[in-house]
Amino acid sequence: MVGSFSALTGMVVGLSVSAPIGPMGLLCINRTLNSGWGAGIATGAGQVTVMTGYGALVFFGVQNLIPTVTSAQSALNAVGGLLMILFGLRILARRGSAGGGRGVATRSLLQTYLSAAAFSLTNPVLVILLTGAITSLIDLGRIDRLMICITIAGMMIGSMSWWVALSGATAALRVRLAGRMLDNVNGIAAFVLISLGGWAIVRSALAV
Repeated sequence: MVGSFSALTGMVVGLSVSAPIGPMGLLCINRTLNSGWGAGIATGAGQVTVMTGYGALVFFGVQNLIPTVTSAQSALNAVGGLLMILFGLRILARRGSAGGGRGVATRSLLQTYLSAAAFSLTNPVLVILLTGAITSLIDLGRIDRLMICITIAGMMIGSMSWWVALSGATAALRVRLAGRMLDNVNGIAAFVLISLGGWAIVRSALAV
């Protein structure tokens, strides 16, 4: 019973951190539209891996995680912003290709996964959201190692369920999009990513 509650709590934490549509969600949608369901899943898996690692650090008592991340926030914002711009430029480079890039295997699923994980690592907001969700829902002083492991497993399931659902819904939409419409969607996604990346770099520079 307690184990089931811990797993359910972990699922809620995973969903609450992953579900808000931000740059990672936009990237997942774009990759699914252009390269299929597997690319979206691989993108989500990259975020889940990093989230799980950060969650384990929070559970096992790394109390200085947030101050450490906060102190490096300017550098992380700059790197994350640069990655967003590079992702946006890559999307733009694909525009105008046959079907707007549909079905073109421009990278392996491993590359897709690794780039998403690297992007998540440079997102300080992920740590802050995750720590807030964990500390608000779970009494860290009254949970043993077994319950921690069950909760972390629940986090992975909850988060991955979101990415599977998002990728599946996007893949269903993908078959309805004509090449020109998909090309326009790519353009919008690229603009948003480049704009967010530029803003992240500006914030990083202003914080110095």
